[in-house]
Amino acid sequence: MYSGQGGQRAGAMVPEILEQIKLDFEQLSQEVQQCKSQRDQFQVSLEGQTSEMQQMNQMIEELQAKHVAMQSQYQQEIMRLRSQIETSGGTVPPNPPIKSENTGASSGASRGMAIAAAETIPLPSFHSAAGAGGDVEMHGQAGAGAMPGAGAMPG
Repeated sequence: MYSGQGGQRAGAMVPEILEQIKLDFEQLSQEVQQCKSQRDQFQVSLEGQTSEMQQMNQMIEELQAKHVAMQSQYQQEIMRLRSQIETSGGTVPPNPPIKSENTGASSGASRGMAIAAAETIPLPSFHSAAGAGGDVEMHGQAGAGAMPGAGAMPG
C-alpha cells in the first residue's frame, strides 16, 4: 500500500496532527468555560435587574396609592374650608375642574387645564417694605404681581 518513504512521512505526521487536534480541543474547552462564566454573570445580573424592577413597580404602586389618598384628603380639606367661608358669610370663587393624571393619555390635557386654571386664580402681590409697608394686593392674573426686582441680581 504505502511505499517505505511515503509511509514513514505519513506516520511522522500523525503525532503532529494529533497534537494540533489536542491544542484545538483545549482552546475550545477554554472558550466554552469562558462562555459559561459569562452566561452565569449575565444570569446573576438579569436576576438583580428583575428584582430591582419589581421593587420599582411596587414603589410606584405605593406612590400612586399615596397620591390618590392625598388628593382625596386635599379635596376634602378644600371643601371643608369653602364650607367654613360660606357659613361665615364670605364668597367663594368657583372650583376649577380637577382632573386626575392617572389616565396616562389625558395627562397632557390635565396639565393644560391646571395651567389654565392657575392663570385665572388671583395671586397675591407682595410690595417692597419701602412701598405700602408689606401690604398684599390681589391681581386678576397669575404672575401679574411679581415681586419688584425678583429677577435682578444685586450688583
